Amino acid sequence: MTLLTDYCMQAITKSGFVEPTPIQSQGWPTTLKGRDLIGIAQTGSGKTLSYLLPRLVHVGAQLQLGVEIVIATPGRLIDMMEAGHTNLRRVTYLVLDEADRMLDMGFEPQIRKIVAHICPDRQTLYWSATWPREVEALGRQFLQNPYKVIIGSPELKANHSIQQIVEVISDREKYPRLSKLLSDLMDGSRILIFFQIKKDCDKITRQLRMDGWPALSIHGDKAQAKRDYVLAEFKSGKSPIMATTDVAARGLDMMIYLNIRISSATITDLKLTP
Repeated sequence: MTLLTDYCMQAITKSGFVEPTPIQSQGWPTTLKGRDLIGIAQTGSGKTLSYLLPRLVHVGAQLQLGVEIVIATPGRLIDMMEAGHTNLRRVTYLVLDEADRMLDMGFEPQIRKIVAHICPDRQTLYWSATWPREVEALGRQFLQNPYKVIIGSPELKANHSIQQIVEVISDREKYPRLSKLLSDLMDGSRILIFFQIKKDCDKITRQLRMDGWPALSIHGDKAQAKRDYVLAEFKSGKSPIMATTDVAARGLDMMIYLNIRISSATITDLKLTP
């Protein structure tokens, strides 16, 4: 922790962080030394701060002189490059986050195109929740003598302590079935309901509230203040039902962030085939 700047430490203390997570403890010293790094840890383990805080140290006072950090999806970044809005000639610090998911979504060609425009003497950080063969192979091509940190198991495994039930029903049966599930599960704990589409998330939340259920929704179109409000209501138990998209499926560890027990999660509109 002492490797970080004073203003970083002040912000960390103000935010209420007492100590770094294991991936942060292992990742910060190596990253701050300028080494390439492979970081493998489960979602919610603190990977984002593992690369973000060293980045702030890296640019330091330059932040006051203009834009020094770009955060983008691969496709959008290429659009900006081709339109002449930016170039990558001055990039010295490259982070590929959620590498496993980007490959699953077919972004390998875009990633290769982006990396080809960056100087090879850059520092590269490669983060993933899992470590399948194709993710490892791509990483070996982009990194130079990387330090590898693994927290937990790199293999994706089912949690056997969670009971999983799949029901195949028609669209008109879904809401009545959801209402029945809520009646059975409302025991004072919290319930998450996942949707694929933001519009459905809001629509069902409105219907639930009209029927008297204490439900709120959260997704990427909500303002940050609204998201904070929904999470606070969910944590306090005032709204123990939270409808959401994958904004809460990745990157938001409810057990750590909210310090509460999730009793049930329901996924609607699950599609296994096109």
